[in-house]
Amino acid sequence: MTLLDAPKDEWLAITPAGFFAAPPHGTEALSIVRGLEPYSVMQFYDHLHRPDLVEERLKGDPESKYKDAARRINLERILDSGPAPQIELLPKRTERTGETVKLAARLSDTGGGIGSKVIWRVNGKTQGATTAPGLSGSPAPGRYAIMEQTLAVDPSKTNEVEILAYNGSGLLAAAPLRFQVDAWGVALRERPRLFVLAIGVDAYLRPDWQLRYAVKDASAFATALKAVGSAQGAGEPLFSDIQVKTLLDAEVTERNIAAEFDRLSLIIKARDVFVLFLGGHGRSIAGEGWFYLPQDFNLEKGHTIEKNGIGSDKWRDWQAKIPAEKSLIILDACESGANEMFRGGDRAHETVMAQLEHATGRNTIAAAPPGKAAYEGYNGHGVLTYALLEALNRPEGAPTQPVTVYGMAAHVSLEVPAISQRTFGIRQQPRFIPTGDDFSLGVRQTVLKDLPAFIPPSPTHITKQALKVFRDAGGRGGVAQQLNRFTLVALVKSERGWAQIAREGKVLGYVPESKLQKAQ
Repeated sequence: MTLLDAPKDEWLAITPAGFFAAPPHGTEALSIVRGLEPYSVMQFYDHLHRPDLVEERLKGDPESKYKDAARRINLERILDSGPAPQIELLPKRTERTGETVKLAARLSDTGGGIGSKVIWRVNGKTQGATTAPGLSGSPAPGRYAIMEQTLAVDPSKTNEVEILAYNGSGLLAAAPLRFQVDAWGVALRERPRLFVLAIGVDAYLRPDWQLRYAVKDASAFATALKAVGSAQGAGEPLFSDIQVKTLLDAEVTERNIAAEFDRLSLIIKARDVFVLFLGGHGRSIAGEGWFYLPQDFNLEKGHTIEKNGIGSDKWRDWQAKIPAEKSLIILDACESGANEMFRGGDRAHETVMAQLEHATGRNTIAAAPPGKAAYEGYNGHGVLTYALLEALNRPEGAPTQPVTVYGMAAHVSLEVPAISQRTFGIRQQPRFIPTGDDFSLGVRQTVLKDLPAFIPPSPTHITKQALKVFRDAGGRGGVAQQLNRFTLVALVKSERGWAQIAREGKVLGYVPESKLQKAQ
């Protein structure tokens, strides 16, 4: 095992088989050389970025997961699969029209063949078709394929385009070709539009897979985002139009989702904003990707997660059809349930989330990996969604405040662990690694209305001494009642050092949180 340290808290760990783990820019700390040929670690990212296997190796590989994976794929096998194709831009075939640019690239076989996977990115976001006809037959240096791609861009600014191609086996990526497309149009005066696609499934076919909050979460988040985006701040609303589409329960099939992405691909522009919300069951399978289970997933018909779940590659290809530069994915899809098939590991979840973020180039907020807090309710919602709604909510009397993606993610990162620990005794940490620029979603509005307080079903704390219970936080509102020392109570919520408590399902009021001790 090799561990490399770099400035600004960057690092990289790589195993003898080539599996590695690193933060977003840690891959810059290492290059690989075979003979006289240098390679970037990113050329192996798809197959060798495996934090889960690095962890297994550090633990001594007790279940032989690392050994088994290294037998199937490793750095040496990838290098032996042949060189990646050479990518060359054909500038004379560039065509600029309106808000699109048509580009052409030549992919030349250098001895390893040309695979069917070609990735195009505009300003870091995957866009356009991600597959192209590969050249059949044995690799032969000198053969080439011409691939054309039409990309949606903002013509009023310089856009950076990146092309990534793979060898015939699909194992080794070429060093990406990056270039700039200069501005050719005037600044667009139209305000952007907001498009929201919210998907949620409660009614799975098997009774023990049923969920309670996914449909409600998808609907509530979409409604809240529309209210926030429609609000006027100092001037006119941020968006000229807001279009919300929900797919719920029986509507959630792969065909329907694909059709909706096809519809959106025809109307969304580069300057628009797109938000995707997914609620339901998901599954992280390290080495295979992340899979979302549609409502018609049915084991009795022989369905398997890998074949009938909707995997990372499909989400990448669907997202690639959406040219919006400002895009956000929210995954509130739990991996827990009554059935063993939904149980995974934290590191496997981290691995596939990183792969999904890399593949799409979109900012992603993901629910915590397996655990009660991923599927239990809090104030009538899943924990992640409730924290998101809090971030969008404008409390009574609060000043007008803008909502940004980074601000929302920061709120969620603080509140989800606090809520899950306080309510379920399990600390859940959602995932947010920014892969794109921050952007605004509108102005906070009152989106949490008349929600009943969530009261834990059993006591969570005990009073350290006799206490006065006040009607309001801060010792205001008068004394509601008094409690004896060693009284068992349930902590409902914390507010500036004061705890709202309940007993036998009834909210009592507020006491200083420091006067409570967690019940054993």
